[in-house]
Amino acid sequence: AAKKPIQLGFSAKTSAMMTQDIMDGQLGKRRKGVFGPPAGQTAVVFVDDMNMPEVETYGAQPPIELLRQLVDTGGYYDLKEKSWVTIVDTIVCCAMGPPGGGRNGTTPRFLRHFSLLCVDSFADDTLTLIFSTVVEASLNSGYPADVASCASSIVNATMRTYREAMRSLLPTPSKSHYTFNLRDFSRVVQGVLMQRPGDGFGGRAAVMRLWTHEACRVFGDRLTDDADRAWFVRHAKTMCQDVFREDFESSFDGIRPPDAKETNYATLRRLFWGDYMSPADDEDRPYSEVPDLLELQQRTESYLVMFMFAIEHVSRIARVLRMPGGNALLVGVGGSGRQSLSILAAEMAGYSLF
Repeated sequence: AAKKPIQLGFSAKTSAMMTQDIMDGQLGKRRKGVFGPPAGQTAVVFVDDMNMPEVETYGAQPPIELLRQLVDTGGYYDLKEKSWVTIVDTIVCCAMGPPGGGRNGTTPRFLRHFSLLCVDSFADDTLTLIFSTVVEASLNSGYPADVASCASSIVNATMRTYREAMRSLLPTPSKSHYTFNLRDFSRVVQGVLMQRPGDGFGGRAAVMRLWTHEACRVFGDRLTDDADRAWFVRHAKTMCQDVFREDFESSFDGIRPPDAKETNYATLRRLFWGDYMSPADDEDRPYSEVPDLLELQQRTESYLVMFMFAIEHVSRIARVLRMPGGNALLVGVGGSGRQSLSILAAEMAGYSLF
């Protein structure tokens, strides 16, 4: 039979009423008191992040209890008519992560209905093989030999950063967004591969700076206090020295603030890569390092008078806009410039807003 998908994404604030409304909107009336998909079809209700709903005072999770009632008894009550509704030709399929990081435990009275398939996390050797294949294939197509030789270093440094971030940067109530997954790993690699051959790009030091920039965008921009940022700088220094075999201090001499004695987070904030230095109507806009901060400021101020914090945010948004499937969540108080900077980044990228 043909399948009709019904997708539900649970969050901490999902309620049983919201869940029932979505399902009712996707199912049609067969006859009095019986609902289901169109005749000849089977509805597949896919619930993502199934164990995210908040646990109420007495230990239940109402959206999950609604689904349990559906699977247990084949239906639920219509909240308007106060009558029983039978649901037919419907299958429930769920996905969830292990408890922790905002996810809760789930009642075994619901889990007993399912065939459980546990997907283990990838081993480091598997991840290294996957990403090394991608990076090596890309760097061996037109890049100088000294750049192509950095493929294993890029993957190794990203792997160690990913593992150390999960081990050291744990989520807390004030840092609930400190959750890292394979998307973060792939975003670093994807960002490095946005640099195309040519345009004077070459040398292990340049690759190291590019990797540091991408790691800073993916991991560093998420950090909220000075202690965590200092941890990131120490880790980046270790990666540059142990993996890339480059001197961390001398590699950033050109962008270090005059009053800084060593490379710190203020130095890494002045590390910019992007395609916005080229006119928006150019067909080929290289993703390259911005060596002159004054030139960058003049470029952005051709649209609007800017200060350095705003320029940093525009650069971050422009990087996300360049990435295929890139998504950004801008968090800030009202009037902090989220909308204005997004519009500016879109204009610099030559995009139209709608």
